[in-house]
Amino acid sequence: MKKLYLLLIAFTLILCTACSDTSQQNTESDSGEPATSVSTASSNSDHRCVQLVKNGYRAGLQDLTYGEAFSDFFVNPQWQYFESRTGKDIVQFTGECIYQEVNVEARVQFVVDESANTFRATYLAFNEVPQNTLALSALIEKAFVSSGGSGSLPSSEQVTSSSPSSSSQSNSTHTYEAIKADVSWNDAKRAAESRGGHLVTINSQEEFKIVTDKAFERGIRLLWVGASLNGYGNFIYDNWGDVRWITNEPINFFNKWYVNPSTGISEPTYFSENGSREDKLMLFYVDQKWYYNDANSQETINDYKGTGWIGYVVEYGDSKSVDYYE
Repeated sequence: MKKLYLLLIAFTLILCTACSDTSQQNTESDSGEPATSVSTASSNSDHRCVQLVKNGYRAGLQDLTYGEAFSDFFVNPQWQYFESRTGKDIVQFTGECIYQEVNVEARVQFVVDESANTFRATYLAFNEVPQNTLALSALIEKAFVSSGGSGSLPSSEQVTSSSPSSSSQSNSTHTYEAIKADVSWNDAKRAAESRGGHLVTINSQEEFKIVTDKAFERGIRLLWVGASLNGYGNFIYDNWGDVRWITNEPINFFNKWYVNPSTGISEPTYFSENGSREDKLMLFYVDQKWYYNDANSQETINDYKGTGWIGYVVEYGDSKSVDYYE
């Protein structure tokens, strides 16, 4: 694989996750039927679940906590804990901010898994009007950026202006957001889910072009996509031909695997020259084209950290409102 990477260098020279302080956040947002009120809320802002969220960080960005970012960004910030009617531990945040030049009260809910020491953002409303997952991701990003947090994610304005396209697989409107960041495949997956989407899956030639065009525009040349030889549970695939996307859709490799013109060796190779298992799927840009390639996350980071070439694309589904708990 090192030889392929060296070729990549030659050809390209011309060209919110969150986690607690001991564990990364594994976030997902599903559409749900919004309720209207919180029935069992506790005002105890010192509750251990509240502290877990307030002291949590976004994945890989440990310079600013959620508590610090929200305290700086919102006026009259309030935290509370309650157990939902379905038995979930919920941390609810309320605070005032400016939205479309109007002062509004934002309500954000986090679902906490105390046993795993993790949490996920699941709901946003402005003045009790539910917002979609894009707005939730954008607000959290805006709070961190405005409070001086570092990171390579684009601004909320860029988030909401993602270009829509139709997936021929689902016939529903999807949007895509290209993120340039020195992250592993696992971190990219977690970050995509924390933003209310998932690591991109590609089901048509049209979608392939949309995704790679967005990545190229951001300067990404090594693009993590949503498939791995490590399947659900403890299942390990032996062959890339058997792998399915993380959304459980079948993979159709519309663009062929890369073949090294010097050696004739074709991807996937399954192992690097150092003997490391190459179990994550990426697209990489070489010979002025995008090709599929299997890669080892850590070796990719070690070889290309700081080049600005590594990144991923978040795929968002339709813009339904996110879960609300009472």
